[in-house]
Amino acid sequence: MVSMASNCSKWAKLFAVLCGFLITSLQGIVNSEFGPFFPIAAERDKHLSKTQIGIVLTSTEVSCAFVSLFVTPRIGPAVLERTLIMSALLNALSSASFGLLFWVQNSTLFFTGCILMRIFLGASYACYWVSFVALATSWFPDYNSRIIGINESAIFIGQTIGPVLGNYLVMWHGYDFLFLIPSAISSLFSALIWFLVHKVKANNENRFVDRLNLQVPDEKTKLTTNSSNDRNECNKSLSKPPSVSSQFSHSGIIVFFRISVDFLESLLERLFQPR
Repeated sequence: MVSMASNCSKWAKLFAVLCGFLITSLQGIVNSEFGPFFPIAAERDKHLSKTQIGIVLTSTEVSCAFVSLFVTPRIGPAVLERTLIMSALLNALSSASFGLLFWVQNSTLFFTGCILMRIFLGASYACYWVSFVALATSWFPDYNSRIIGINESAIFIGQTIGPVLGNYLVMWHGYDFLFLIPSAISSLFSALIWFLVHKVKANNENRFVDRLNLQVPDEKTKLTTNSSNDRNECNKSLSKPPSVSSQFSHSGIIVFFRISVDFLESLLERLFQPR
């Protein structure tokens, strides 16, 4: 049972790491689509100035840097799994909300919503990258450098695919689908990671319980074992012959008693001997 749980946990960890790489690549796709396509749509359709567009584009990097410096160092091992799932879902939700903002007609509301969504995107990037790399390397400690290298490659692969894919999406459907389709796929992989992480956690708990059951007997077995051990010790003590030291001690006591009796008899004879 322990080996089956270990194999199941190993495959769940492997699939969770693969899903994490795909989410990282999708994040690269979304992040690379802002530069070529967002300024054109924001200036033409929402009448934003170049300064406002620059503020929107830099808000993600500022948020990511701030969270990386002051928030991610406080992420402990106990909350890595929760941080990974929540940051992946926050990233997908922020990307989808950014795509839906193109339906807003008010330019001021559009500008404010873009800044907020980009801030959430930056925070989710920082938390996701730190928690994913930490959790994946703790699951597979012999492949630390390989995991980090694949994760970095996934980011740049996504940034390479993003502009090409974004061009076709804009031509076919519009600017909102630039962010809705990658965020929908990322949400599916986030839900799959949530399922796999809980599967790994449940398998680890079952393995821990199995080890406890193998190592620690119940009270009835413990009492039976103790009583049988006591009876065996008592039987051994009764059945084993006396040691050499005990034999010498018993003979010495007998000799001392005989000498004392002889001395008292001789003393009484001398006292009561008639003169």
